[in-house]
Amino acid sequence: MSKQFASSSKLNLSVESRGNGFRKVAKWALGIAAVISATNGIVEAKDEEMPRKVTVERNPNDVVIVTSRGKKYTNQDIEDLIDKKVYLTTWMKHSKDDRKEHVISCELNRRRRNMINAINKFDELVNELPESLANKLVEYPTKAHLTKELTDEIDAYFEKKRLTDAIKTLPEELAQEVANYESMDEIPDDIKDQVDWHLANHRFNGLLERISEELAMEVAKYHSHREIPLKLVEKINADLRKKEFSEFIKRLPTDLAQQAEQYSSFDELPQELGDAIHAHSYKEYFEKILKDLPEDLAQQARKYPTIDDIPEDLLAKMESHLGFVLRHRGTDETTDGATDETNNSKKEDLSKKDSENKTGFWSNLFKSKS
Repeated sequence: MSKQFASSSKLNLSVESRGNGFRKVAKWALGIAAVISATNGIVEAKDEEMPRKVTVERNPNDVVIVTSRGKKYTNQDIEDLIDKKVYLTTWMKHSKDDRKEHVISCELNRRRRNMINAINKFDELVNELPESLANKLVEYPTKAHLTKELTDEIDAYFEKKRLTDAIKTLPEELAQEVANYESMDEIPDDIKDQVDWHLANHRFNGLLERISEELAMEVAKYHSHREIPLKLVEKINADLRKKEFSEFIKRLPTDLAQQAEQYSSFDELPQELGDAIHAHSYKEYFEKILKDLPEDLAQQARKYPTIDDIPEDLLAKMESHLGFVLRHRGTDETTDGATDETNNSKKEDLSKKDSENKTGFWSNLFKSKS
């Protein structure tokens, strides 16, 4: 009997414990639902709830916003503009009244903030319109309050402006053809493709005409440099380097150009070919400098194979006439006590460094001068 009672007591305790556990879980679930409803703001219910006391938290007569045209909106004006119908979720409808009031209050505050933001945005829109059209909108607080006729009139204005702005950036022949249409939507697809390409090229400062057609079509999909993915940027840079190298080759003598055509960039050039191109580029550069000098200075300078061989006094006269430095002087000149071995070591290091950089240096130099 005692065993049976003990067993029954344990069973009752177990059931009671489970019951308490279920009640705790239910309370926890209701609490979570209340938080979610308060945060996400009250949706997906069939029955609307009106707050028992709809009051403006601040002074109703306080001005909260003034438009650029001087129209003032008070707290009460904002209160009158917002929708006060609040729908509670099924979970929230079974919560305590004070909790429901809190959720409703949070939702109404959110709507007040959104209304103020909408008034601000509409004011910015009005400032972009011509005066004749803007005057028709003075009595409306937001774009959502406009009649369909006014909305259509605004859309038509911006569509026309879009077309006018586009025409300004187009080539003359294409611009004349596009000017025959009232909006971008009326332009035939084949002409519109040309317009879109030129607009994108203008947007990206002429980039599309410098890269391959395939890459240009990809770039045209974006509205700013920041939107272009990194992988596409890398492809663009590689394509530009290839084209720059190709243009550089065209300026070389035929024998050097034929050898360089086998490669796609400066970095791929063999050392011997790079040295030959460097020597040719250096000679051209030297000749361009001499053309800018008076004849007597030019004749003296031609006696030397490179700028590095020109004596300091003659070099100073040339630099004074040209207005820029031709040869950089090192700040750590070799002292009288330095050994020949040290001097030779420095020369080898400088020679090696020059050999590594000269192809890229001269290519950039000619690229900037072309």
